[in-house]
Amino acid sequence: MKATAMRRMLAVLIDFIAIYATWGVFAAVIAVGSFYYALGFFFVLDVCLTAFRGLSLGRWLTGIRVVKPDGSKPGLLAALLRTAIVFVTGWAGLLIFLVTALLARWGFEGLFPSRMWWDAAAGTRLISVKALPTR
Repeated sequence: MKATAMRRMLAVLIDFIAIYATWGVFAAVIAVGSFYYALGFFFVLDVCLTAFRGLSLGRWLTGIRVVKPDGSKPGLLAALLRTAIVFVTGWAGLLIFLVTALLARWGFEGLFPSRMWWDAAAGTRLISVKALPTR
């Protein structure tokens, strides 16, 4: 089942809050460059969680997962490419994502692709999961 636009938006919001919380922790320990350390830490964490579990903190809490078209886990290369594109597009990518998700929520879903460019480039998609496996 495809992940809804609202779940995707909420997952992104949670992940951004997690990035800024991580930044706060690093800032308390490292005075100079704490944002870059936090961003690097979150990048590695996101790549690993996406590659091997299809998750991030936000995706886990909202019940969505990144998978390959056959439903398997993305793997390291796809996760690295996907996360790198998200980080490189930065705020512009986030703004475009939020605008398209809101428009989809308001009934214009047919006008936009069902997945973002980072998923298309990485050969992944987001799905909704009813219950996450414990393994």
